[in-house]
Amino acid sequence: VGFKAVKSDIEEVGSVAIDDVLYYPGVNCHGVRTDEIFSDSSHTAGIAAGVIIFLAVIAFLIVGIVYWVKKTRISLPGSTSGSSRQFGFENLFYRNQN
Repeated sequence: VGFKAVKSDIEEVGSVAIDDVLYYPGVNCHGVRTDEIFSDSSHTAGIAAGVIIFLAVIAFLIVGIVYWVKKTRISLPGSTSGSSRQFGFENLFYRNQN
């Protein structure tokens, strides 16, 4: 990888501003091509990584919801599982008299 500092088509000696540095991928300082430039237009790796991350987020969301439901013990309407609480009060004294 070669960097060449130029300013107005004249090679500079001494201090050079960063915006005057040019980068040529695959070319060394002598202008000889040393590396192949790969122009891979396939995005399969990025798409695969995105799908994996999406599935992981969905899995964590499902696990979190299941954990929260078990922790709070919410029973679905119409289901007999869970706690069978009776709402209201009971008058034991009145029941014992009859």
